[in-house]
Amino acid sequence: MKAIVAYDGTLDAKDALKYAIRKVCEKGGEIVTLCAFDRDLFVTYDAVPRVEDVARRDAERYIEEARSLLRQCRDMVKAYIVEVDGNPERETISLAKSENADIIFVPRRYRAVQKKAKCPVVVIPGTLLVPVDHTTSDVVNLDQLIQEAQATRSTVVLLGLVPEHLYNSTERAELDRIMVQTQVTVKSLASLLAKNGIKSQETIRSGYPDEEILRVAEDRAVSMIVFLKGNHKSAELTKAETIITDDSAKVRVPVFSVLARWQPGFLSS
Repeated sequence: MKAIVAYDGTLDAKDALKYAIRKVCEKGGEIVTLCAFDRDLFVTYDAVPRVEDVARRDAERYIEEARSLLRQCRDMVKAYIVEVDGNPERETISLAKSENADIIFVPRRYRAVQKKAKCPVVVIPGTLLVPVDHTTSDVVNLDQLIQEAQATRSTVVLLGLVPEHLYNSTERAELDRIMVQTQVTVKSLASLLAKNGIKSQETIRSGYPDEEILRVAEDRAVSMIVFLKGNHKSAELTKAETIITDDSAKVRVPVFSVLARWQPGFLSS
């Protein structure tokens, strides 16, 4: 995996680089950290000619901070810094294209990169979209999801999916039961996340799961779609994950599967 990280010394950028380091070390690959100095910001400072010099000294300081962070992984992955003059968003997109990057990590001030890049973009802090349905009611441990949310300082959107297309007009009672169970599941997961200090938002959608997932991803400007893995994952969620993963042109954000631990009987109907 080749990752590009847009780094400007801010807290968000430091978290983005730390998260990228962790991910690349897990999977193997290469990290290219881009430090772009935007001279255009100083065109109106003619009366104070030393302002740019001061800014460049600050830039040198945060570039050294990036080097220090990258030393943590130098024995595990290839990592280096690229320094350029230019607009950070444009330079990030350009570098990702020239390097044929697999993924980009950016602080939220550069989230516009997500709409223009040709590869998935992780925005930090961001929003994690977690699709679930009534069959997700057995999950009791969300260690990996919590870890992802904490590492990216993200809010979690819990999307409850009701496959209305699977039921005909004579099966309304069953569909209503599925709707209620899905709502209970979403609220229970939100409670589990809250106990671990993770903020969440809840929404319920009826329709084809892959289509609803992509709609919510667009509406909520999510930075990552996370599918929970477990023993009782429904065929509809499995199919949706396959469709979305196989057709990367439909989504500009990373799609991850995380392992959740399961226990029969939790929230049983």
